[in-house]
Amino acid sequence: MRCTGKGDSSLADFKGVVNRELDNPIAHFVAAMGLERLARWAYCVAFCSYCLAGLLTEIDFPANMIPMAGVAEIVLQLLAIGLLLFKLVVQRYTVGAISVLVGAGIVIGLSAVHAGSFTLAWMFLFVAAGQGENVKTMLRASIPLFALVVLTVVLLSVINVLPNVVLPDARAIRCTFGFKHPNMLAKNLTFIAIGWIMMRFNSLDWRDVICSLVVVCLSYCSTKSRTFLGVGFFSIVFLAIAYRYQGRGCQLGCTAWFPAVLRVVTVVALVCFSIAAMMWFDPSLPMCAWLNSLLSERLRLAHEFYLAFPPTMWGNHQDAMVLNGILVGASQTGFLVDNAYAHLVLSFGYIAAGLFIALYLFLLWDGGKSAGSVVVLGMLICAVVGVGESCMLDCSFNPYFAIAAAEVLYARLSPSSGESGCLRQTEKDADVVSPKVKKCVLDGVMGVV
Repeated sequence: MRCTGKGDSSLADFKGVVNRELDNPIAHFVAAMGLERLARWAYCVAFCSYCLAGLLTEIDFPANMIPMAGVAEIVLQLLAIGLLLFKLVVQRYTVGAISVLVGAGIVIGLSAVHAGSFTLAWMFLFVAAGQGENVKTMLRASIPLFALVVLTVVLLSVINVLPNVVLPDARAIRCTFGFKHPNMLAKNLTFIAIGWIMMRFNSLDWRDVICSLVVVCLSYCSTKSRTFLGVGFFSIVFLAIAYRYQGRGCQLGCTAWFPAVLRVVTVVALVCFSIAAMMWFDPSLPMCAWLNSLLSERLRLAHEFYLAFPPTMWGNHQDAMVLNGILVGASQTGFLVDNAYAHLVLSFGYIAAGLFIALYLFLLWDGGKSAGSVVVLGMLICAVVGVGESCMLDCSFNPYFAIAAAEVLYARLSPSSGESGCLRQTEKDADVVSPKVKKCVLDGVMGVV
C-alpha cells in the first residue's frame, strides 16, 4: 500500500507539473484589456489569407500576370504568418502544451524540409494558434471568400481574361474555367457545398440540403469530376442523416449513432486500404483494376511512385520525385499522389505520417468527450475524402482537424474572461448566417432550379 501511495503521489506531482500554467504577461494584459476578440479576429484573417494564397496557386494566370500573382501569394502568406505569430504571443500555455508544441514542431519542420512542402507546417501553425477558436467562425469567413473567388475566376474565363482550356478525356470533354485543372474548380465548389451544411448544421433544413446538392451538380456538369461528385453527394447525405439522428441542438453530435469505435475503425480501414494499395497494387487483378478505374488511376500512380521512390523516415523531396512517361507518352509528371495517406508516407516520411494519423485517430476517439458534432463529422468526411484527394491534409479544406487538435492541446487551461470552448455547440453558434442572407441565397438557388 505504501508503494502504491508513493506511485500515486509521483503521478499526481507529474500531472501537476505538466498542467501548470506558465506566466505570460502579454496574455494577462490582453485579458485585462478585453482584447481576446482582437486575437480571434487575427486568427480568422490569417485563415482567410492562407486560403486566398492557396486559391491563387490554383488559378491559371496568363504569363504577364504570373509575377504579380506570385507577389500577392507571398504577401498573403506573410500576412497569415504574422497574424498567427501574434495569436501565439497572446495565448496562454501549460508546460505540457509547450512540450508538445516543441516536439511536434521539430518533427514537422524536419519533414517539411525533406519533403519540400509546407502543408503540414501550416496545419501545425493553425493548431498551435487555435486556442479558443471556433470552426464555424472559420467557415463563416472562408465560404464567402471561396464563393467570390470561384465566381470571379469563372466569369473572367468566360470573357477570355483567363484561359479556359479544353481537356479531352476518355469519358467527356472537360474545361478548366480559369483554373489549372478542372478538379481544382470541383474541389472549391465541393468545399463550399460541404461548408454550407457544416455552417448551418444546428439549424439545417431541406433548403440547405438542396442548395448544396445544386452546387455539387453544377460542379460535376462544369468539371466532369467523378471524384468530387461522389465526395459531395456522400458528404451531404451523411450530414443530413447525422442531423436527422442527433436532433436539433444535441450536444452529443454523431456519437449516439456513430460511436467512437466505429469512427476509429472506419479511418483505420481507409488507411490500411490506401497503404496496401500503394504497396501491392496489381492491375491484373479484376478488383484492383476496377478500383483503380473508379478512382481515376490514383491507385496505379501511388504504386508507381512507391516503387520509384520508397518511403523514408523523413520523406522524399517532391521536386525530385519525377517519373518519365507515366501519364501521356514520354511526358514527365511531378509528384502526383492524390491519396492523402499514401501522399503522407511517400512525401513526409514514416514519422510525420504516423504522428498525423495517430493524432487523427485519437481526436476521433476523443470526439464524443470534447468535440462538437461539426468537428467530428468534418474530420470523418475529410478522412473519407483522403482516399481520393490529398486536400485532406490542407488546413483550408480541413480546418476541423486544426480546431479539434487545438481543443485537446489547450484543454487543461481554465477559461479566461470572455473565452468559450472552441468546439462545443452553443445557441450562439446554432445559426451563424443571418436570416436575410440565408433567404437571399436559398431563393436564388431555388430560382435557378
